Amino acid sequence: MRSKPPHPTYKGFTLLEILVTVALFSLLALMLFSIVQSATVLWRENERRVDSYREARAALNVIGSDLRNIFTRIDQFEITNTLPMVLAINSDTSKPGTPNASSVEILPPDIKAGTSSVFFFSSLPSKSQADGENLSDICQVGYYLAFSNDGASSSTAQPFGSYKLYRYLRSSTPTFVHALRPWFENPGFSNLFVGIGPGVSTNGSINEELAFYITDFQVKPLSFENSQLVETDPRTDGRLQGSFEPDMVEITITATNTDLGRRLQTRNEWNAAPTLEDYRQNSRIFSTRIPIQKNLRAAP
Repeated sequence: MRSKPPHPTYKGFTLLEILVTVALFSLLALMLFSIVQSATVLWRENERRVDSYREARAALNVIGSDLRNIFTRIDQFEITNTLPMVLAINSDTSKPGTPNASSVEILPPDIKAGTSSVFFFSSLPSKSQADGENLSDICQVGYYLAFSNDGASSSTAQPFGSYKLYRYLRSSTPTFVHALRPWFENPGFSNLFVGIGPGVSTNGSINEELAFYITDFQVKPLSFENSQLVETDPRTDGRLQGSFEPDMVEITITATNTDLGRRLQTRNEWNAAPTLEDYRQNSRIFSTRIPIQKNLRAAP
């Protein structure tokens, strides 16, 4: 009588081994996911922090380009044909700084107290001007720091927003009609730079946001005296005494990172930002010096 062959034996994992393996893989996947998520969060936070810094650096490049193309003379031998470079220091929000001794106000009340504002004529290519208003190259350009309301706070009735660095631009055609022609007919600061302020558009002026979360903007004119570069101060009591031609201009921008910027909402909070304990570690100062070219055009 033939005996039955023995039942084959199959080797495999037990249920307990499978459960342990699944648990280990799940734990490893969870750890990897946590690491990736943390790295992503840190990367995003770092990007938010440097965004405003990146804009501040870009703003310095734009300002430098405009100042290097500054247009100050129609006739290099005739000082009376000098076009003005207006530097205003705003020391009182209720009474903004003014460009000349006759107290002709050009700055809106939104300008931050104690900051600089600078306005000048610059030679810009047609592609950098507004379409249909670019028949020439001489434009009016300016920079100022102003508070911009972005909405209404949910916790208070006060509007919230931030200080932003603005670029003022009036293309060549409206510049000639509303500034150059009146200036040479009757030189004076009245109505020379008009339409300044966030959201304002008057006689071809454009006010565009250049950088956000900016807490300070300073313009320091420098001139050579006895082979030394010294600060030129054409102001008396915050008022500019006529036109001046510095040899160099120092631009300084102080910007906060996004983390601090998002905590500040109202104008009062922004004005008090430098007193915060973590202000230094959450802000950076960017500075550059731009040489001023003179006598750009000689008389024919």
